[in-house]
Parts: sequence; C-alpha cells; structure tokens
Amino acid sequence: MTEPLRWDLGALLDETELVITVAERTASFGAWAQASNVGPFTLDDIAASTRRIALDYLTEPPVVVYARAGLLADRVFQLLQTGRQNPDQARDLYTWAGYLCALLAWMAGDLGHPAAAESQARTAWMCAEMVRDNTLRAWVLSTISKIHLWERRFEDAANAAARGFSHAIEGTAAVMLACQEADAWAEIGAAEPARQALRRAEEARQDAGNDSVGGLLACSVVRQHNYAGAVLLRIGEAANAIEHADHALAEAAADPSVAYGTLAQIRIWAASAHLNANSLDGAISMLSPVLTLPPEQRLDPLVHRLRDLGRTMASTPSLRASTEARRLQAAITDFCATGAAHQLP
Repeated sequence: MTEPLRWDLGALLDETELVITVAERTASFGAWAQASNVGPFTLDDIAASTRRIALDYLTEPPVVVYARAGLLADRVFQLLQTGRQNPDQARDLYTWAGYLCALLAWMAGDLGHPAAAESQARTAWMCAEMVRDNTLRAWVLSTISKIHLWERRFEDAANAAARGFSHAIEGTAAVMLACQEADAWAEIGAAEPARQALRRAEEARQDAGNDSVGGLLACSVVRQHNYAGAVLLRIGEAANAIEHADHALAEAAADPSVAYGTLAQIRIWAASAHLNANSLDGAISMLSPVLTLPPEQRLDPLVHRLRDLGRTMASTPSLRASTEARRLQAAITDFCATGAAHQLP
C-alpha cells in the first residue's frame, strides 16, 4: 500500500525535489485510475450473453436458462466487487447487472418462487437507480408489476405498470407496460381503465423502436395480442378476444421465435372463450398443444391459469355430465401436477 505523502519540507533538499515527489504521486494515482479488470471485449460479451439469455428463455427449458442467467450475473457481480473500472465501464456493468436481475426475477416468478423474484427485482431497481437509466427502470417496473399480479395485488400491479410507462422512452417497454396495466385493471373488473390502457398500448406501438435487450424484455405483436385478448375476455368481450387469439396464432405460425409460454397463455384464455360460447370442441382444440408441453416448460403462470380453467369446468353442470369434458379435466390435473417448479433442485 502506498504510504501517504508527508509534507515535511525539512526532509526535502529543495523545491525541485518537492515538485518531483508530488509529480511521482500524481503519476502513481493516474496509473491506478487507469487500471481496470474489464478487458476490451468484456462488456460486449456480457451484452451479447444477456441478449441471448433473454431470447433463449422464450424457447428453451426455463431452469437451464435461469441457471445460465445466474452464472452470468455472478460474473458481473464479481467484476464490480473484486476489481475496479473506469466510470463508463462501471455504469455499463451496473446496467447489465440490472437487466440480468430483472430477467432472473421474471424467471423466478415463472418457476413459482415469488419471494426470490421480489428480492431480485429490488436489486435490479437499485442498479437502475444507480445508473439513472429510464429504460432499465421501465423493465424493472414491468417485472414488479408481473410479480404483484401473481400475488393478486392487482392495484399495486396496475400502479407499478403506470409508473413504468412514465419511464418508457425506448423500444417496446411502453407497449408492454400499458398491456400489463390493462391486465391488472381487468382482474378487478375495472373495464374502462382496462380499455384505456389497451388504447395506450396501441398508440405506443406506433412509436416503438428496437429493444436494447429483446426476447423476454420485449413486447412483440403476438405478446400484445395475448394481453389484449385476455383483457377483453375478462371484461365480457369474448368474441373480440377470440379474434385476438386468431390473429396471434396466425402471426406466431410465421415466427418460430415466439415464446411457447405466450402461445400457451393465448390458447388457455381462448379455450375459456370457447367454453363461454358453449364450444367444448373449440376448447379441446385450443388446449391440446398446451397439454403436451414437456414438464420443464409447464411454467407456474400456465399451471395457475389451467387450474382456474379446470375449476370453472368443474362448476359447470353441463360439462360435469360430458365424458369429453371429464377427460379434459383429467389432462389439466396431470399437467398441473408436473409443473416446471418441480424441476428445481
């Protein structure tokens, strides 16, 4: 460790020695300040890996992708905690740490671990505040809104989405947050606020640009249809909901990168719409691809939604009397018993 400079002028031969001594100290500080444990390609690699994780989560086993995200986050944490960087590098590291924590929080919720999701979301928000990044703030609040929704704190979910919308200035974050706000209002039967939020989502779509991360942290047209259809179904517009399902499934047929979880959600609420229209065959057709998902892809939100659908079927006299309906209920029960949360060690 460098000894502190002692201003004992009597120990110096003359003013030249004083100037040389001070110059050596400033040069030493300059060398220390320039030192960094971040190499020339480190940040590019972290950015590319984060984007790949966000994209892979849409199609690959969630537990595997969650583990990859955790390892990458730990690498970023280690860089920040055990070395030093110049201010721009540190800012970038905190930004990617924030996005990784937001991704981890979203995934933890999908895997049925809301307490872990909340903890990771708090760390993501801390990173966003440190770097004053509004786009990161928007996606963290999107994640928080999602957590509140699954905890059935619907007004909190709506408020978090509205706060996020005020920060969303880039990419499709504004579309996503308006959809989430509509979703939360619809859960408590607030039809007009839900419709207004859907209109804001449509308006935001017109100005949407490219997302800095993408994948899970992006709102595709199919994802927007998913939210819109589910909202319309809950506020009593089943026919319009089915139209959104048809549009979404048609769009998804041409895009293999669409998340299996999003497609499954669309099929589940579309099945509910068909049951509302007394079309058991339509519901069975919609649910068949969902019920064949492998166990590692049976995310907790899908389990919850299918469980709710099964309860609705069980309380409907005409369906209780149907052999086909009972078979469908049995398949739903089997699905819910083997969710992705059971894949965690």
